[in-house]
Amino acid sequence: MDLTLVKNFLRVDINDDDEYLKLLIEVAKEYIIAAIGKCDESKPRVKLLMLNIISNLYETRQFTVDKANEKVQYALKTMITQLQIEAEMGSGDTIA
Repeated sequence: MDLTLVKNFLRVDINDDDEYLKLLIEVAKEYIIAAIGKCDESKPRVKLLMLNIISNLYETRQFTVDKANEKVQYALKTMITQLQIEAEMGSGDTIA
């Protein structure tokens, strides 16, 4: 994932956190690989999932769920579940 895309998503204009953001990009990839078995950044859902994981880690400096973002966390978990099922079925973008 491109650092510029991440910074635009987070609305970060400074370069002070570039190394930290690069680390978060790698952490997001590892998280998705651990959950799904692969990280295909060409899929829009994977890209959005990565951006949201990075955002959550960057904004809170931790990966927690509270009442304020419970719906967002549910959507992210649902995306992970969908991608896991697709990976198990060996399908492309849709489940038939």
